[in-house]
Amino acid sequence: MSMGYDNNTRGKNGNNDVREPYVYSNIKMRNPQSTVDQCALNFQFMYGLLNIYLAPKKEDSNGDYINYDYDKKIAIWLSYSHAKIFAKEIRRLLEVGDPSVLSTVGVTTKDDTLITFGYGTVYNTENFTLAILKLSADGDIQQTYIYEFPSDRYASIVNFNPETKKYDKNIVENVEVEQFIEILEDYARSINGAYAYANQYYNRFNDNNRYSMMSAIAGKLGVNTKGNYSKSGNGGFFSNNGTSAMNSPTSGGDGFRNRTLDEMDEDDFE
Repeated sequence: MSMGYDNNTRGKNGNNDVREPYVYSNIKMRNPQSTVDQCALNFQFMYGLLNIYLAPKKEDSNGDYINYDYDKKIAIWLSYSHAKIFAKEIRRLLEVGDPSVLSTVGVTTKDDTLITFGYGTVYNTENFTLAILKLSADGDIQQTYIYEFPSDRYASIVNFNPETKKYDKNIVENVEVEQFIEILEDYARSINGAYAYANQYYNRFNDNNRYSMMSAIAGKLGVNTKGNYSKSGNGGFFSNNGTSAMNSPTSGGDGFRNRTLDEMDEDDFE
């Protein structure tokens, strides 16, 4: 999992309160071809919690690069114990391999938010799905978004012949499902990394000074430090059949941030 943290030592409203570091994952899952919900699935770690959130596709979004409405996102914050339990339960469901015996697994939080993983038959899809549901005190569903894991998006090239230029594609199933499980497990393990956490915590003071100095220099030179998104072209040899590339490029990172837990829930992470 990609690592990063908030190295701005100033607290909210510019005071000198020390901010806690946070970690984020650069794995951002998208499935514009979903027949259930065309959502974006993102991950973030802050204050000892793993934030998993889903955001719907914007209604006016079209073209090669799709925008998502993070103002309407739904999120859940998991402790490392919940993350570990959730990962173990997902692996158990995959091992059972029979939806008539075990169809969904999940964990819930104190704010009555439920996250589930399972077979998508209830949502009229044969793919696995991840759902985040906000429940009322009576158990009624107030809000829900569903991410449909693609089953045939990823493939490897097998037996490529340079002379005949013939090859086969081997579809690798459940790539994103495995990535999701690894995020849960990596987070659960990393929470015990006290030494690495301490180094990250204290190094941020030096990093903040360097970052401030470089930002000041860049500002005086008129250098734009914001990244630009560049989409791929029309495809190459292996995608000339009109379909999209197996692994499309994603946009760059979001840069440094200084946010409270509530403010981060309102952020736009695209």
